[in-house]
Amino acid sequence: MSAPRLRNWHIVAALLAFAVLWGTGSVWALTAKEIMERTETWNKPDDDTGPLTIILVNKRGKERRREMMRYVKTDANKKDKSFLEFLKPADVRGTRFLTHEHVDRDDDRWMYLPALRKIRRITASNNTDNFMGTDLTFEDTRSERLATHAYTILREESLDGRDAYVIEAVPSTPQEKKDSGYGKRHIWVDQATFLVMQRKFWNKKGEHIKTSKRFNLRQLAPDIWAYQRFEVEHLKRKHRSTFLFGERKINTGLKEGIFSQRSLTRGR
Repeated sequence: MSAPRLRNWHIVAALLAFAVLWGTGSVWALTAKEIMERTETWNKPDDDTGPLTIILVNKRGKERRREMMRYVKTDANKKDKSFLEFLKPADVRGTRFLTHEHVDRDDDRWMYLPALRKIRRITASNNTDNFMGTDLTFEDTRSERLATHAYTILREESLDGRDAYVIEAVPSTPQEKKDSGYGKRHIWVDQATFLVMQRKFWNKKGEHIKTSKRFNLRQLAPDIWAYQRFEVEHLKRKHRSTFLFGERKINTGLKEGIFSQRSLTRGR
């Protein structure tokens, strides 16, 4: 093959490789961390309010229900303040949970326990404790800790008919490795909405212990989507938690006062 033809062949091969990697909007156009950043910031409403029902099912099939109201407000940095108030049953009525997410430090989290008339501050030492008897831990209730995890793109695949990025998250700092209850997580992210669709959790022994998945994707506004059902199954406990979101009202102008520690003791 002559030199000009050889050079032309190299150009064609390079263009074909570029098209395969980039021409279809592949995941490789974004880093794993950039994808995870978008899950935290992409097209959030200014605020979001509505009822939430939690259904707990143990290994014998016995079911318990809990009902609450939830209030969420998003700031200019796309970080959330959230307030949850338990309404039923009577033994948890009046329990309240307040979270303030932060960009540059750990989230602030408080829980009010009416039986004790006491506000409890949630710290990293509580990460592995279960949240109100569900299969979520307090670690699961915090925002994604982007600065203390290493993220790797594993693959792209379809989940429930939607294209997804599959990303591995591993604690990357000595403190996070100590505080976290997980050795790694696999996270499925919707390529169109950047919503998290599914997570799988491994403990520090390398055992797959838990899976969470979201269902019933709903459009709340032209560019805002949300899932209406969230299920968490703990494989070792043989226990399942289902979170059912009722009618959601967005962008109603929630007042800052709702998200104060004073609201913990007096309620919404």
